[in-house]
Amino acid sequence: MIRLPTSDHCVYQALDAEFSVIYVGVTSHLFARLGQHQANSEWWKRAKAIEVECFDTRTQADEREKFLIRALMPAGNDRGNPLALMESEGVSIADVRAFIAARPKPVERHPRLVSLRQYAEESGIGIQTLRTRRDRHADFPRPVAIGGNRISLYAHDDLRRFMQAE
Repeated sequence: MIRLPTSDHCVYQALDAEFSVIYVGVTSHLFARLGQHQANSEWWKRAKAIEVECFDTRTQADEREKFLIRALMPAGNDRGNPLALMESEGVSIADVRAFIAARPKPVERHPRLVSLRQYAEESGIGIQTLRTRRDRHADFPRPVAIGGNRISLYAHDDLRRFMQAE
């Protein structure tokens, strides 16, 4: 079953075979606009799917389109696309896309959580030694979470740093 748009204010995204956004547009006449793209737009040949969002007002739709173009930088959009603006200043879009693709991706580091028993087994330190240091040293790392059976979990790196400083 195909669901037709329920509003006259639509933002549409054209997706290629890899589901990458290649064009973002806004219109009050969706099917007529898509027909125009089919007849006149280079990107249309690569489009494999169209995603549509509907809004109560044209202002909301315009804001969403602007946001998506700036965030996704689709190759088929010139208006509002930072890459297209750079190209107008003599910077190649291909060079900018290559630069963006080559940047290292930020790595989200989450601390590895371990119980005292796990740390003792891995490091070869007796569990009783760890418990004694925990009870006697005010600067012993604090638990960062509680695991199953109410076991205190510590950041592995915090325990390692504390034990190295000892």
